[in-house]
Amino acid sequence: MDPRTLLNLAGQALLALLLIWTAGQATGDRPARLSPDQAKRLWAEYLEAGKDNSPRRGLQAIYRLLRSDPDNPIYIRAQALSYGQLHDPRSETAAWERFWDVAPTPADACPQLGRAYEKLGDPAQALDAHRRCLAAEPRNPDLMLYMALALEHSGRNAEAQALYRDIVSGTPGYSDALLGLARITAAEGDLKRAQAMVDAILRNSPHNTDALLAGAGMANRLGDRTKAISMLRTAAAIAPSYADVYRLLGRLCRDAEDRDCALRAYTTLSAISPEDSEARQMISDLKRPAP
Repeated sequence: MDPRTLLNLAGQALLALLLIWTAGQATGDRPARLSPDQAKRLWAEYLEAGKDNSPRRGLQAIYRLLRSDPDNPIYIRAQALSYGQLHDPRSETAAWERFWDVAPTPADACPQLGRAYEKLGDPAQALDAHRRCLAAEPRNPDLMLYMALALEHSGRNAEAQALYRDIVSGTPGYSDALLGLARITAAEGDLKRAQAMVDAILRNSPHNTDALLAGAGMANRLGDRTKAISMLRTAAAIAPSYADVYRLLGRLCRDAEDRDCALRAYTTLSAISPEDSEARQMISDLKRPAP
């Protein structure tokens, strides 16, 4: 499974749980201020906003539901997902932590909780969140992968390597774990072996953009810039919104003194990530007349 794919619950199961929860709240010790019919209407508004890709409008319905039923994990989860769509990682992490506290199955916050901390730029909290998730489901290979990635990003390569190997032993052919092993092999200085590992991944998964990106970086370090640029162009054709692909492509085209290629890459990167300062600076530099 691609590590960027979130482990979402089925919509029908959510709706069923929502109705059960709402009915229980309506008859419990603390009466709900909203009737079950009112709650269903607001939930329908939230779902409709989701279909229209309008998370801010959906949040308004969720706010009203949470005022009536602040401990409902279904509403809290919806709130967290909406904050994620709105690129508000601080609010997203707070919502997922609240979900973790009240949900009957806290691991349903995984891996989104750790990913939200990563977006917030807090690797220590991200690592802690992924560790909690893995403790809840110790043999879940996807959660093992997220934990290994967090360890790798924290520079704890030996621990990450051991976990990647554990994943592969239980799930042979798990390409993202194999790619993690290749990256660590490259970090240890064995670039040729690492590139051979990436080539093997691509033979089985030729559209794996993460492998293409990693392979391009390795090929460039081995002195084959032409191969690296070719791999990046393939990755861009497969995933036209993958910012890191255009960032590396821009750098390599600039190093090759191909101004047109570099300008196209950085212009695309800027369109994908308007806040990217490197893209803005390079576009300005590349548009200046050559000396």
